[in-house]
Amino acid sequence: MIGPFWRSNIVSRGYQISTYPLRRWHPTGLMLSKLYWSIAPVLYDRYTSRAVADPYQVHWIDPDNIVHWSGRKGMHNTRWESVGSVRSGDWDQKTPSDRSEWLNDLLFADRFEDSVFHQSFEEHYQNGSPWSETELVQTIKQNVSEDDPYHSCTTVAEVDQFFESVDEVHQSIILNGYQTQKHLQKTAEGRPYAKFKSRVRDEICIDIGRSGEPLFVDGKHRLSLAKILDLEEIPVVILVRHSKWADEVN
Repeated sequence: MIGPFWRSNIVSRGYQISTYPLRRWHPTGLMLSKLYWSIAPVLYDRYTSRAVADPYQVHWIDPDNIVHWSGRKGMHNTRWESVGSVRSGDWDQKTPSDRSEWLNDLLFADRFEDSVFHQSFEEHYQNGSPWSETELVQTIKQNVSEDDPYHSCTTVAEVDQFFESVDEVHQSIILNGYQTQKHLQKTAEGRPYAKFKSRVRDEICIDIGRSGEPLFVDGKHRLSLAKILDLEEIPVVILVRHSKWADEVN
């Protein structure tokens, strides 16, 4: 058993295969969409090397069970490459520290909920404070630049726009529930041919530590929203499993 909180560009030999020729089969793209989403996992699994079976599976877990960050270095930038990996080492017992100093101070604490990042989400959504009055947004605006962006934001105006989009996600979850990336990409206007890789790496991503604990990797804004909205479960993709845990479950 994995644990009490679990429920259980097509690439070929390194080349990206375009879906464009298939689009002519059906003008609405419905046939293509069904075909793409059925064969993409199979082909990716066949032509990429992964250490576990069904590495792209989406799992549903209670967001409150995600308490600590993974300590893997560079984990944010290697999400796709890390899917389905098994690794040894003490990365599951470390606090990450490979971001800018000011961003490290915002993101990381003993517990995810104790971070300035999450506390600022609570200030905004539970106490009604404007984003501009939260420590999170104030610190971001003081530090972002071309050389040190925050989610591609390099100006104060872009930071304001970004957190407006976070409010839109918050409202969407309230109205429509928490949707998987697959659902969002398949139903997005103008994107009937969403890419499988994006669906995997853009989901909330976690690692599994040696004890089976889910360790947070990416998708922090959505994780904070899920915790604040007290959602019972959210979809996640597992990137790296600690070798000690993998040996036990196998």
